Amino acid sequence: MSRHAVGFTLVEMIIVILVIGILGSMALPNLGNMSPSAGNASARAVASAMTAAAATNYSNCALGQAVPLVTTCAGAQGLLLNVDWNELTVGTGGTAPSGYLVCTVQHNAGSATASVTLRTTPGPCT
Repeated sequence: MSRHAVGFTLVEMIIVILVIGILGSMALPNLGNMSPSAGNASARAVASAMTAAAATNYSNCALGQAVPLVTTCAGAQGLLLNVDWNELTVGTGGTAPSGYLVCTVQHNAGSATASVTLRTTPGPCT
């Protein structure tokens, strides 16, 4: 009577575990770099949203609707809802032509600063 072995040998299992360990060790350094990259993307997204909100605000003012005046970066911040401003730093940077404003946005976890030029609202908008 002959017995056929079914399954994996101990050597095969050790080789599989070693390969998984090597692949895992190559992936770990990339996971640590996700946070700054995500922070930079978040800053770019918020800066783009500020641009869109300021443009919409300017158009609504031109149409005669009562909207808040945007003459500072803090005013543009006020146009965005549901943004966690504790994670972001907003400032003024650079020179802009008349009627425009340059704002910078940086996420606390990121290393890059997103810079956008916004159209200021001419007031009064009533």
